[in-house]
Amino acid sequence: MKHIDYYGNIDNESMDDKLLKYQEISKKIIYEYCEKNSSTQQGGLKLLDAGCGNGRFLNHCTDIPISLYGVDYSENELNYAKKACSNIGLSQADLNEGIPYEDDFFDVVHSSEVIEHLYNPDFFIEEIKRVAKRDALVVITTPNLNSWLSRIMFLFGSIPMFYEVSTIHANSGFGFFKKFKKQDYPVGHIRVMNKDAIKCLFNNQGLEVYKIYGLPFEYFTGFMHWLDSLMSKVVTLSSCLVVIAINTKE
Repeated sequence: MKHIDYYGNIDNESMDDKLLKYQEISKKIIYEYCEKNSSTQQGGLKLLDAGCGNGRFLNHCTDIPISLYGVDYSENELNYAKKACSNIGLSQADLNEGIPYEDDFFDVVHSSEVIEHLYNPDFFIEEIKRVAKRDALVVITTPNLNSWLSRIMFLFGSIPMFYEVSTIHANSGFGFFKKFKKQDYPVGHIRVMNKDAIKCLFNNQGLEVYKIYGLPFEYFTGFMHWLDSLMSKVVTLSSCLVVIAINTKE
């Protein structure tokens, strides 16, 4: 079955190239890991961005002492990434079917806002574990199903904020909150998780989670941004989760 490319028509030329907050946090964690481990790995460190999109994150990581690789399903996004990024290994693949690299290849695996798009997140984590070396760093970001706003929306008869029920209309099921939803196209969210769910997925595959950060949703402004930032100090209420783990495989 061929999957929908929800990012096939995005105009990357008009997008802001700055990192989003959760990407900044991810880069900082990866940089610190590389600083500590770059001298211990023969041949140098390797980083995979699983679901690299338009290459924005990889392009911002060129100042880190690590070889960069990216894989994504969207040909449109990859075409832009190939123009924007140099000296980066990029390839096209459906992550629902696996990660096209050999076992024990990467020292760092990063995946931002990807796991919620996949039919089988357990298999995705299993694949990350396979391609990652022992003691490799794994950094994943994903929306929080149980964010403070989603809890309020559910009480008013709406589906949660980051959930989708239609592959055509982004605001299906949002009831009263439909008027506030500016995005008019779906992005293919399938498995939106909370803190406990994502931690269980990692631990069940032998990836030891040692830190989960809560961050606000990047596209809120004004009072909503202030309130979301305040709520995100409690991880279980935050809009976005940044999960940090170490591959503890034997």
